[in-house]
Amino acid sequence: MTAKEARQLLLGQHERLRQALGELERLAKAVAAGSESAGLRARAIALGEMVRDHNLDEERLLQPILKNLDAWGPERIDRLIEHHADEHAALHRTLDEAASEELSDGRRASAVLVAVRELTEHMECEERELLAENVLRDDVITDGFCG
Repeated sequence: MTAKEARQLLLGQHERLRQALGELERLAKAVAAGSESAGLRARAIALGEMVRDHNLDEERLLQPILKNLDAWGPERIDRLIEHHADEHAALHRTLDEAASEELSDGRRASAVLVAVRELTEHMECEERELLAENVLRDDVITDGFCG
């Protein structure tokens, strides 16, 4: 898969995640305002599965591309593996908390809203630092040295 194809696929997944986040946020706000939970936990679980699948795709697709993309590829891979893995673990903990059976509807709504905010911020960061057109591209960038 080319860098452009991987970028398009992952950005498409981000768009679907944003749609799910928007629906989940609206439901969580309604529950926080006193409405019935109407499947909030089930939707939080489904979002967690979507995010896990996306993260696996992201790591599978980006690692080989970023490694060979340019002179900074190895540093990007280190960032992806170390920092990104920590962020993913924190997001999964937040999503798992939102899906916990032990939470009241009000606490679940609050946990979901935190997860929505954190995941939105995370995707924005990825789009700036890993998925931007000037980073994830098909042409190779050299360091300017011959040989």
